Amino acid sequence: MTHVRLISDIHNCHQTFHGTENDSRLDLMTALLQAAEAESPSAGTLILGDVSLDHWAWNEGGCRLWNPPQSRTSEFMTRWFPAMPQPAYITAGNHEQYGTTEWQERTGQPRTQAVVLGEVLFILCDAFSGDLDPTENSDGTYLPMDTDWIREKLAEYPGLPVILCAHYFDFARESSEFSDLVKSESRILALAAGHTHLSSVLPAGDTGKVILQTGNFSYSGMKDPRDSYRGWRELWWDGEKLSSWYFVPDGDGTHNGETFRIEAHRQDFWEGTFRI
Repeated sequence: MTHVRLISDIHNCHQTFHGTENDSRLDLMTALLQAAEAESPSAGTLILGDVSLDHWAWNEGGCRLWNPPQSRTSEFMTRWFPAMPQPAYITAGNHEQYGTTEWQERTGQPRTQAVVLGEVLFILCDAFSGDLDPTENSDGTYLPMDTDWIREKLAEYPGLPVILCAHYFDFARESSEFSDLVKSESRILALAAGHTHLSSVLPAGDTGKVILQTGNFSYSGMKDPRDSYRGWRELWWDGEKLSSWYFVPDGDGTHNGETFRIEAHRQDFWEGTFRI
């Protein structure tokens, strides 16, 4: 049995979300993940982008271009990443537009990589790979997936089931080659992504596969934040069946001046049976 946790949209930054100050929120996140790991050990943790707001386009702008510049990505890697259940791997989001060299220097990991956790190959793609190292704040530039690179990784790890991961998958802007690969490759069980701050399960274009959305640990993408509050996605593979759900731990928050309480629960459950 392979068990992996996926989390995204942590947004280490200068802002307070749903009434929780930044450092307290991230301390809480790592404590909750450590408690979950102690109760149910996993093969590893995947962080699918937006650990910061370093190149944010709105309000005060991303802190990477402040004077003096700051890197909340570097701060996250130094202060909170070691406390994540290990091994842990990270992808860049649209708010981390560091070029390949600087990203490697700040995180110790490449912008794209393939990792085996348990008995599953996770291919971590780079969705916002355009216009890196910007000289002004922006929301990132989405480029279609590098299908040739994905095929290389599939060939390097023959026989393993595969989950394709990225900060985002936009099939309206994807190449037909990528869509055809997802549809035809039986080893690809599902896709996983963040960006939307939602936890639902979406169709991956017309490929017949699904996108498992990884929610957030900052602010919800729903009008009512209680519908997709802070948490992470659990994923289980038993050799035939892939099961997944979004886990929301106990929590308190505020929205539009009102305080609410969240009880620990699972939501957006999905499972599929595969022959590889």
